[in-house]
Amino acid sequence: MTVSGESALWVGPAEIPSGSDIGKLGRALAAGLHGERDELMASTAAYSGLRWGELTALTTGQVDQAGRVITVDRQVIEVAGHLYTEAPKCRKYRKTIYPRRTPDGYPLVGKLAARIEQATAEHEAGTNPLGLIFPSPTGKHWRSSNFNRNVLKRAYLAVGWRDAAGHGKWTWHSLRYVFCTTALFTWKLDAGVLPGDPPVLVSGWSAGVRSSLASHSYSAISVSALRTPRRGRSRHRRGGHRV
Repeated sequence: MTVSGESALWVGPAEIPSGSDIGKLGRALAAGLHGERDELMASTAAYSGLRWGELTALTTGQVDQAGRVITVDRQVIEVAGHLYTEAPKCRKYRKTIYPRRTPDGYPLVGKLAARIEQATAEHEAGTNPLGLIFPSPTGKHWRSSNFNRNVLKRAYLAVGWRDAAGHGKWTWHSLRYVFCTTALFTWKLDAGVLPGDPPVLVSGWSAGVRSSLASHSYSAISVSALRTPRRGRSRHRRGGHRV
């Protein structure tokens, strides 16, 4: 079914999970093998707009806890079975933000701070050499296939995001649309701070925006007017480093 005048490349509200849907997924992930770390991973993705490869490459040094700002300067990609680190998609270095609490009440600032402290200790002990916030069980970068099979599949089934055959309306990538709708409709950010790739905040946003975020209550998400463009997947470019 299509709506007259709308491109098939646009994402409609039904394709975007609500705050409560994110909360349910997070709690299902917390009940899994890696506990609260996977819940934190989903919440960070949903309310910072990080892509999968950016999230799995995220280190403690990229997070400014005082300003609640994440510097996005790398990603992990998989090519022919090998993992590589390289610049973000289209080599767009940027900064993004995250709230104190999510619309569903998850204390993102506190949970992320605790995880950063833990990851720092792991790094010093040598069990997390790269200082990753979301390492695989072996202390390295996650492969998306392993995460999907060992972590996400069970959680998706538990909350009805996907069925046993892998069919459903939402995926991990849907979390990026959550960030876009929250930034535009809950935090009331000007769409001008989202140039080119709406689900991602970039550097250059004003002190006034930061001030309004600092005092915002983060209530509910409204998606009634949302339309965000869907982009193609990035391809491997020369210059990355194999990991």
